[in-house]
Amino acid sequence: MDDLRRVCDRPTAGRRAAAPMFWLVGPNQVGRAAIAGWREVLLPALRTDAKVALWPFDGPIEALLANQDVVIAETYPTEFYGHLDAHPDAAAGGKRQQRGRQPACAAIISAAARLGVTLSTTARAELDDAFGNEAAGEDRFDAFVGLLGMLNILIGDRNPGPPAELADEAVAVEGWILGQEAFGAATPSTPLQRLASLLRERNAIEDEIAALIRRPALSGHIGEYIAAELFDIDLEQSATVAGHDGVFRSGPHAGATVNIKLYGKREGLLDIPATLPDYFLVLSGPRAPAASSVGGTRPLAIDEVFLFDAPALVHRLQDRGVKIGDATSLRLQDWKQAQIWPRSTEAPPLVVRPEQQDLLRLFAPASSP
Repeated sequence: MDDLRRVCDRPTAGRRAAAPMFWLVGPNQVGRAAIAGWREVLLPALRTDAKVALWPFDGPIEALLANQDVVIAETYPTEFYGHLDAHPDAAAGGKRQQRGRQPACAAIISAAARLGVTLSTTARAELDDAFGNEAAGEDRFDAFVGLLGMLNILIGDRNPGPPAELADEAVAVEGWILGQEAFGAATPSTPLQRLASLLRERNAIEDEIAALIRRPALSGHIGEYIAAELFDIDLEQSATVAGHDGVFRSGPHAGATVNIKLYGKREGLLDIPATLPDYFLVLSGPRAPAASSVGGTRPLAIDEVFLFDAPALVHRLQDRGVKIGDATSLRLQDWKQAQIWPRSTEAPPLVVRPEQQDLLRLFAPASSP
């Protein structure tokens, strides 16, 4: 990923790395947004009679503003968070949640007052409400941060950048983020430095996941969230309820308790608690033999789904003399009988509808079609 980043995208002391504009799949598709901006804003503007300039390629911002009708510049809301001291509260859901935006909105109001910016009644109401509780509130928040961040440069005392010590060639080819006065290091040269860089990226991603699922981004919580959304499960408010994680709200097992597992690999083992639920719902990665973790990976992916009748399974295991508990060994036939996706028995314990199958394929291992 680092190889796709421009100099201005690299992490700095004040913020995490920016998503590279050359990334076009999955989350953070900055590239798609850039293409839309070029196609829908920049190219039509260049075809008009207006004098349109692109900073920093066409010159210093002060000269462009003095001589052009329109100046187009690249901005990054997260960069502006630091300029305005308006950071969303990650513990409260970050910018994706209304309560996570509240402290940042209070800081924006203070920043506007410092700059002498008069807020309209509508703008002040939006800020007081932290842009509401609907999904679009995140986009309105970032748009407003972008506006005030630009005003902070134009009428405040913020240097537009780029830093003087940066090679001219980098700016001439790659451009720059408006208001960014520092630039991060290139890809770390030692394994430990590289690990630190990757962990910063991982932590940033986990913050986004936690804001989405409203729980820490651990594999168990992620699996519970996916299962709840797919199979209409009402999750318990507490993650410490003995034996089960939730209750089926609808379908043939409505009202039944369920213990949800997300395993990166299917190694033939199942963790069985002392307090049994009605069912075990297992989301599993590819089948693999139990082996040493040295040199291996365990990505979170879903290749198969199983639904076990918990009391019936434990009864069969006890008849076979199997010790019940963590890492309980199951036979291949046990897994085969419980599989509900992508294959199932003639009378599966739960039918996975086509729309559910489509959603499950989104979590397939990277090597799967």
